[in-house]
Amino acid sequence: MRITIVLLCLLFSCCSQAQQPGAEACYPTFPQKKTPRKAEDPTPTDLIPAISFEGNKGKLNWPVANGYICDHFGTHPHPLPPHFLVDNDDIDIRTIPDAQVRAVFEGEVSSVIVVGDEKIVLIRHGGYFTVYNNLSSASVSKGQHVTSLQPIGVAHNNDEGEPTVQFGIWKSDTGGAVAENPESWLARVR
Repeated sequence: MRITIVLLCLLFSCCSQAQQPGAEACYPTFPQKKTPRKAEDPTPTDLIPAISFEGNKGKLNWPVANGYICDHFGTHPHPLPPHFLVDNDDIDIRTIPDAQVRAVFEGEVSSVIVVGDEKIVLIRHGGYFTVYNNLSSASVSKGQHVTSLQPIGVAHNNDEGEPTVQFGIWKSDTGGAVAENPESWLARVR
């Protein structure tokens, strides 16, 4: 109730100032509809990282230089048959053909896994792991130290033929590992 009164007072104050000669009219503004994201769109890379992985929540570099999130983290309706639910432990990032996939933060390569013609790279960052899935090639090996933005592989096409990287963040704990929402860790696209 108190917040509503304060907002009404601010709106009234703004509108009453607009009635004065030379003052602009006061109208509430609503967010503009965003233009659709494209795989060619740049992702943030001009960030100064904190020393620890955990200190970079909301500020991590993206694993590709260009792209957008095409499938979100968590449980949500499938895009084609909406009565089916998808439980996604990572995010899918649509990118450009042959895009370099990069480490989002420095760490040590924990595993490089080959499944058919796809590669999966796991990088350990203290108590966290980042997982880079759906790579056509990997340019790192187990035990190797990597730096932030270092290329670790190349994006592979998904089942629809679109270059897509599946990116996940997991936190280690005594009971195993818990999936984190990568969207809350990556820097916001401007």
